[in-house]
Amino acid sequence: MSLHGSYLPPPPPPLRYEAIPTPEELRSRIEPWVVFDFSYAMLTTPHDEKHTYGAINTLLGSIFPVSRRFKTTPQAVLCRAIPPDAVFSAPMLERDVSTGSSGAYHQSSEAGGIEHELQYTDFITAKWVSEPSTSMHVYYLMGIFEIKRDKDTLSEAEGQVKGYLMTAYPRLWRRRDLPAYLFIGGIGEVRKYVFGILENGNVGAVIARIFHLSNPVDAEALLLDLCSAASDCWNRSNVDEYPLA
Repeated sequence: MSLHGSYLPPPPPPLRYEAIPTPEELRSRIEPWVVFDFSYAMLTTPHDEKHTYGAINTLLGSIFPVSRRFKTTPQAVLCRAIPPDAVFSAPMLERDVSTGSSGAYHQSSEAGGIEHELQYTDFITAKWVSEPSTSMHVYYLMGIFEIKRDKDTLSEAEGQVKGYLMTAYPRLWRRRDLPAYLFIGGIGEVRKYVFGILENGNVGAVIARIFHLSNPVDAEALLLDLCSAASDCWNRSNVDEYPLA
């Protein structure tokens, strides 16, 4: 089989079923040096946020292993989606609209002025799964991660992370309770945001919990929170599979 003149290997076999590990079991599999490296990176003030990327990437890779077809993507791009009820409106029918890899509608990237519609996250975790109606493999979003060097830009960072989460909201292929995490260096704080109902009755991003990594109980709770997401989707192999995480 060829693709643009290059050889493409045959598709992999179906994901092999495994006994689903508990969050506690997954936590016990994380190498101690990985936890120490992550904690050290977060509890000291780095010269730049990129100095925390390696520690966070290693932690996510330990919790979301490639053997279960989890994928951690740095500098992952979120493209603003077109609401489903607007896709077939008169203005949109005149444009080239396609379905993205996580199940949202987008205007063609060839259209002018599209660059401002892109958002660059620090990391996104997803699972490589099949979409039964098309026999395609797509990405089932698991979590969004943003890292800041310190708390100096906290207000701006919160708006940024909430924007990421709401950009992901129209995706068909995501956890129903898709979280976004804001990692703040120096003070060792991690803020978790989820979808919620705002005072005006609309769906918005709300803060679910703040983890203080200087507190051993909170630090452990964050690891178990992430491990719980991996456990929930351990055997998920397609977007329709029950139960929805």
